[in-house]
Amino acid sequence: MNPLDIYTMLANKYNIKPSLYTLDKADEHYKLEISKFSKAYLLGSSWYVGESYKEYLQNKLPDNRIFTPFAIKALYSLYN
Repeated sequence: MNPLDIYTMLANKYNIKPSLYTLDKADEHYKLEISKFSKAYLLGSSWYVGESYKEYLQNKLPDNRIFTPFAIKALYSLYN
């Protein structure tokens, strides 16, 4: 699952428009969601990216695809 899918999934779950959803709020909700599951489940899930969604986005190595790094940078810039 790519980072934008996770962001959209969290925004939909908490009934917040993606355009109004901040990265800090997404990170807060992400941490709340991962606290509900066991470590074993999380390690096997497609949406688990570590302890912090925000840190994952900031530290993620550039993707080999052309548009993904630009999309993540634009998304981060929009919501911070």
